[in-house]
Amino acid sequence: MLQKIFLATMVLGININLSKADFPDDFQSALKLYHNGQYAEATDIFSGLSKRAPTPGSKSDALRYVVLGAINAKQFDKANEMITQIPRESTKKMCRMNLLLAQNNPQAVIDTFKDEDLTAWSDFHVYDALVARGQAYRRLKQYAGALQDFRKAEDFTSDPGKKAGVLNLAGGTLQEAGEDEQALVVWRQMEDIAPLKGYGIINDATVNAARILVKQGKYDEALKEMDKIKLPETGHWRAKPLMVEAEIYAAQGSKTEALAKYEEALKGAPEDMKKSIAAAIEKLKHGNNNEK
Repeated sequence: MLQKIFLATMVLGININLSKADFPDDFQSALKLYHNGQYAEATDIFSGLSKRAPTPGSKSDALRYVVLGAINAKQFDKANEMITQIPRESTKKMCRMNLLLAQNNPQAVIDTFKDEDLTAWSDFHVYDALVARGQAYRRLKQYAGALQDFRKAEDFTSDPGKKAGVLNLAGGTLQEAGEDEQALVVWRQMEDIAPLKGYGIINDATVNAARILVKQGKYDEALKEMDKIKLPETGHWRAKPLMVEAEIYAAQGSKTEALAKYEEALKGAPEDMKKSIAAAIEKLKHGNNNEK
């Protein structure tokens, strides 16, 4: 009898240890699904993981993604319910911010977290929390507060993607605030993130910089800016830069060059872009532009 109890205890212990050992791998698998946009599948796995998490911290991490999955599915009541089950306080607060933003209630984010020292939160939440509060300020057109949080967030990441993400938010905020010169500095700062050269977010920064230069009447400089984008053979990032170059030529009054760029953009453009390119060509052909 004692031997049977001993063996049962040993088997139970082995199963518990295996469960703990499998947790990190299962978590990473679920995270991969989440980042691939498979929210429902990921949420199911995270929900199961929250029930067998070996520590309060790992339970909090799993529940965070259950909450995010519910938010993505617009199941706000479920998200609110799951938030109450999160043990780690900073994770609970982070999820509360995410939920309020998803419910389009930026004022509640500011009312609740305006005086919170977000840099005192768990290190892995500081960047996301500053970005979330910054976005709330931006939606309320409180640009100084937004920029302060975005600039702080930049100091809390060395990841190129996150750095580009928060600079993108800062650049957009500056342009909304009418601070084009400062925005231009930010867009060019993004262009200097070497590991992301050629990525869409960096190409967008170049386009934004070029459009600011066009507003300033610096057409040649704007075209030189666009030269930074290396065109693929086909696709979105072949067509879009050519369209922007066409816009620059048109703004400059160079109708022939603008039409040539639009025609070039049309070749190999994705189907969802062809209609707008064709419309731009027709507008330019029948417009009152003065050709140089």
